[in-house]
Amino acid sequence: MKSLAVLILLAGTITNVLSDDQLGFVFELVRHGARAPLRSSDPWIFQVPVGYLTHSGMRQKLLLGKYNRLRYIDQLQFIDETYNPNQIFVESTDVHRTLQSAYSELMGLYPQVQSTITQGERESLSSGKGMPKIKIRNPKDLNKALYNKEDLGSTIDGYTLIPVYNYINTNNDDFESCPKADDESSYNYNKNAEKIFADVSSYIVPSIRKALGKSQNMTDDEISKLDFKGCYRIQDKIKGYTFEGYPHSYFLSTEQCSLSRNTQKWVLTLPLGDDGRQLSMTKLMLKPLKYMQDRVDSLIKNSGDTKDNKNDLKYVINSAHDDQISNMLLWLNPHNYDFIDVPYSSNIYFELFYDSDCITSKKDETCFSVHVLHEGKPLSFDTCLDGNNQRGSKSLTCSYSDFKAHIEKIKFQGDILQKCQEQYIPPTAA
Repeated sequence: MKSLAVLILLAGTITNVLSDDQLGFVFELVRHGARAPLRSSDPWIFQVPVGYLTHSGMRQKLLLGKYNRLRYIDQLQFIDETYNPNQIFVESTDVHRTLQSAYSELMGLYPQVQSTITQGERESLSSGKGMPKIKIRNPKDLNKALYNKEDLGSTIDGYTLIPVYNYINTNNDDFESCPKADDESSYNYNKNAEKIFADVSSYIVPSIRKALGKSQNMTDDEISKLDFKGCYRIQDKIKGYTFEGYPHSYFLSTEQCSLSRNTQKWVLTLPLGDDGRQLSMTKLMLKPLKYMQDRVDSLIKNSGDTKDNKNDLKYVINSAHDDQISNMLLWLNPHNYDFIDVPYSSNIYFELFYDSDCITSKKDETCFSVHVLHEGKPLSFDTCLDGNNQRGSKSLTCSYSDFKAHIEKIKFQGDILQKCQEQYIPPTAA
């Protein structure tokens, strides 16, 4: 919850600084909430299958949704108080924990609006007339009382039905799937790990191997065989248990703790490589950048946010994983910025602001700016800083034109959809 606390702490400051501007568009890239470890775990602690979102993770995402409601609805009146399907688009990877995370966050963004339903409404639901078109895939696995129509009030009372779209990996026009980059990452992680992780392993593993091994009650022989990926898996397990309130008993120094957390960053980014990262992130940003430009064009056309563009798409959420967050940060290459790891619910927000008076008089893109935040911390980019300096400004944020120039500089130059469909050929087979 540390990242959420930082986000809330900065909210008032950011809102005040931008008091003369209006928020026009938001793209939120967010990791799922706390989950059970990806390998074996104690079911009595996590109460969910391996890799699934825990109850703590659901609460974590619910709180993030509540914060977004506070900022985007209560404070900035950016989106409607009542869910407007035209204004929001939510996409998730096809993984249970990201889908659950998306729904948990949306429950915070649009909570139930009433505490009870009338007897007439209950009878209507029990008869099936008022039921939403939902098919339960695994009714046998559900608690019978929960699935009983007599108890429907406990599950859908005051619900707001918001769709979450999940893509198929073979789809050529989704948010992030780039088969060539995926294949490169998979090859390097599974068949080229010793070479890929050699540099970071040389200084990280000797410092943390014994401490991590002892924390798992490993024998000396088992500890001696721990490699970089093994250390990463242990720290992932420790992170999951700690979040659920069960920290390991073996002491790790501050340096060992930091280095063990840092294994996550390198496991997520080194296998993909610079070329694969450029392809993957260019693909991921393809739609959000188009939606942002569409919003800019609409605001210019209608001289600001009016009833004519009330139903514009304004808020896009991508419920994703730690590898999307980590590789996005490396690809964006913020000025003087680094990170150790990617905690649960880690997030990157791209917020488009505009000056309505400027739009009325100028009607061009100079009236827009883009603010990028990682876990509540504003990011700046050399392209934007150089542009501001040339204009005699000391601002750390991006004008919209400079933001587009920065993306143009770092993105893949060419047909990204075609490039992603090319076959990845490992170096050994070239």
